[in-house]
Amino acid sequence: MTVAVFVVALGVGCAALAVWFDYRLEALRPGNLYTAMVHVGLAMLLARLIVPVGMTWVGNLTSALGGVLLVGLPVCVYCLLSCFWVMRQVGDTLGKARQGPGAGAS
Repeated sequence: MTVAVFVVALGVGCAALAVWFDYRLEALRPGNLYTAMVHVGLAMLLARLIVPVGMTWVGNLTSALGGVLLVGLPVCVYCLLSCFWVMRQVGDTLGKARQGPGAGAS
């Protein structure tokens, strides 16, 4: 397996896990756009700070795979999940705005 194929497989796997978590754990979804954006900021901070620290453990191929799967995978899934949450909140907001004023009134 080449590095490019592994990276694509990791990305597809992370996206599938993020979609599964979003579907399965509906109670954890943020209730508004502000909270969803805070999750995006936290995910970016984790990706910027935690992943390089986790990759310093890499000394050989076994520890590299462990570092990617134990540090990179959860951070990547959280980044994608938080982006899904933002897209969901924006879609909900635009859907409500498109209905217009008084759309829910009978």
